[in-house]
Amino acid sequence: MVSWNTKALLRDGLAALTAPQDGQRLAVVCVDNGSTDGSVQLVEQEFPWVALVSNADNVGFAAACNQGIALAMERYGAGYVALVNSDVVVDASRILALVRRMSEAPRVAAVGPALRLPDGRLQTGAAGFAPTAWSGACQFLFLSALSGGRCRGFFIDQRRFAGRPEPVPVDWVSGACMVVRGEAIGRVGLLDGRFFMYGEDVEWCQRMRRDSWAVWYVPQVEVVHRQGSSGSGASPRWLASMCELVRRDRGRLEYLAFRGAAALGLTARRVAYGLAYVASRQERYRRLAADMRVYASWAIGRG
Repeated sequence: MVSWNTKALLRDGLAALTAPQDGQRLAVVCVDNGSTDGSVQLVEQEFPWVALVSNADNVGFAAACNQGIALAMERYGAGYVALVNSDVVVDASRILALVRRMSEAPRVAAVGPALRLPDGRLQTGAAGFAPTAWSGACQFLFLSALSGGRCRGFFIDQRRFAGRPEPVPVDWVSGACMVVRGEAIGRVGLLDGRFFMYGEDVEWCQRMRRDSWAVWYVPQVEVVHRQGSSGSGASPRWLASMCELVRRDRGRLEYLAFRGAAALGLTARRVAYGLAYVASRQERYRRLAADMRVYASWAIGRG
């Protein structure tokens, strides 16, 4: 679990994750990225059984995860490593349910659960498919929604799989909560530290897929993700990371097509949410319209 100035969230997340399960606790590593809100003291005083790594500065999510993964594998000989955001509430039973799924399929490198927001809605971005010009067009230009998912966007539509008993093969799962096989980490390496935050999970899973491992989304296991609570508002960094992956893996033409689809689709969403707010005066729509403005501005080139 990586922490950065999220003391209250960290307390809730660690309390759920470290609660004894059948008399035993998971081995938990917390990597703090230079918090100034007392997060380190919280872990030391209230969770002394948690292995703590305290960084002087914010080294980024990927680099901090790598510190935790290395410690987990060296100290505990971990056969499976779970990445859990500090704004995720998940208990040991759900982590172990994901591990059991993986133990039945030795060529599965990573699995991720369904992610729900605190109000019960399924979150966008729990899992998905490789970012390409086509998946970008399907995602941003509403083709995936209009085709009932036959046109695959790079975000999976969790609603289509709610309650499904079998895992869904995907290209990536969210690093907000994922379990990764130690053997696969040994084969493909750690997260790419060049990604400060966002996109590192997609890139990591794609490396696993290229090494002939499978990645599964497991809709039967659900966790609560207080999405955005550990950040500082809307940031186009996730979109920039996706664009960079397309540029790197697919070339400049696909990158331009992906970014162009993002500009069109996100601008349309901004307008739609703005109109929804005018009609309903619901604060949720105002926030969504503001977020879409940030993302669309970056895609257009004004960000």
